[in-house]
Amino acid sequence: ITLPTAYAMARFSRTNAVKPLVIPRNRVSSVMIRVAAGQKPTSVARTIGDVVPGITAIVRPQMFAAYRAQIGGLLRGMVVVLALLLSLSLAVMVLLLSMAANERRRELGVLRALGATRGAVMFTLLAQALVLALAGGLAGVAVAAIGVGLFHTLIAAKLGFPFLFPSTGPLVAQITIGLALALTAVGLAAALPALRISGQEPAVSM
Repeated sequence: ITLPTAYAMARFSRTNAVKPLVIPRNRVSSVMIRVAAGQKPTSVARTIGDVVPGITAIVRPQMFAAYRAQIGGLLRGMVVVLALLLSLSLAVMVLLLSMAANERRRELGVLRALGATRGAVMFTLLAQALVLALAGGLAGVAVAAIGVGLFHTLIAAKLGFPFLFPSTGPLVAQITIGLALALTAVGLAAALPALRISGQEPAVSM
């Protein structure tokens, strides 16, 4: 871009950007150097750093390496945290759904005694768990959307790089994947107590 365009961007950033862009007049922030054929850019950068005090020379492929490393580390940390949360959530859901199934043992025993099949009992327990999972997933999506909408400026400032909302297609796909993950996790957690309770004899359940 040209220098007048940069000044115009700085002027508009006062009202349109997360943080205003400040470009001091009559100052140069960076200079691009074309290295002669046969010269190594890393050697030239090292020489510039040794000869000119207060100057940092960056080879072009390394220009965004810090941002890539920062985002990569953030993503890896998020994956680890999400995996731990999913494991803990599964354990807690198995416990809670087992307690809920035990509370309904007599009711399910009566249903079996009245002729309900084992599959029907399993379907009842799984359907209840999936309805709860869908309600919780939709509530989570709503809370996340409200939180991001209200605090996206703060999030961008804390992370140190711009925060951009995805387009409609990828956003809908992410929400769908999240809901599918919630339903799958709850279905797996509910399957164990549902199998155990539905397999009991009606007399034992009652």
